[in-house]
Amino acid sequence: MAMALPALIAAGSTAGASSAVAGGLLAAGSAGIPLGGFAAASSLAGAAGSFGSLLSTVGTLGSVFGSLASGSQQSQSFKFQQAQAKMQSRQFEIEALQNSNEIKRRMLSDLASANAGYASRGVSTSSGTPQQAATEAIRVANRNVSIAQNNGAMNSSLSNLQAGQYGSAAGSAYNTGLFTSLSKIAGQA
Repeated sequence: MAMALPALIAAGSTAGASSAVAGGLLAAGSAGIPLGGFAAASSLAGAAGSFGSLLSTVGTLGSVFGSLASGSQQSQSFKFQQAQAKMQSRQFEIEALQNSNEIKRRMLSDLASANAGYASRGVSTSSGTPQQAATEAIRVANRNVSIAQNNGAMNSSLSNLQAGQYGSAAGSAYNTGLFTSLSKIAGQA
């Protein structure tokens, strides 16, 4: 009998098992088998089942909060990456502007040097070869400025696209944590 009590408590660790144990004890009692301490053991088994159920619920709640925290942390990480991508996008725009300004500065410096060279030789810069050279230098510089601006715009657009993807991933991570938590709660019910 002393060995039967731990077996009953172990068997009663779930609600279904405690019902089965209680049903078995009732059947034994109706068959004329003396129950003695079995009724008390049955109520202990039911209490152990309730305690096991409580522990299971506490474990589920811990798992739910862990899933929510994990989803929230992943979401925050993606939001941080999104902010970085937006900053990088702005950096590309600024870099393109700086490159354009540098190209223009070099062009003006080269034209000034060429004009000074022509003037030192007594050649007029308002017509002929010096004018054609200046026109060509301006055309090349404008093309290079255009290329720098287009590269900056393309890099900025790609960075903005990446920022959008990080934003979507942040929402998805949060929702995944939330739905995982809800499914754990639903599985417990």
